[in-house]
Amino acid sequence: MLNVFNRSELFMTYTKENVDSVVNELEKHGIEYIVKTTKIHDEYTDEYIKGTKNGKLYDFSIAYKVYVQKSDFDNAHQYVRKALFPND
Repeated sequence: MLNVFNRSELFMTYTKENVDSVVNELEKHGIEYIVKTTKIHDEYTDEYIKGTKNGKLYDFSIAYKVYVQKSDFDNAHQYVRKALFPND
């Protein structure tokens, strides 16, 4: 069971497609994970952060953090690279 005492932060992103790619790769290899989300906004104006990446408009107002067990961290890190950079 994954809890605050035996987990490590594996990955953080602001795009849903990146977190989906990583989570799919972890599931494929049977690695237990937790995804935590945090709303990000400008504290002075309450505006949410938007931007572009590769010509697409993205909403960067949510930070996605993926956690895995400390014992699975090294293997899971390799799967993150495989999910995000498949041609490497």
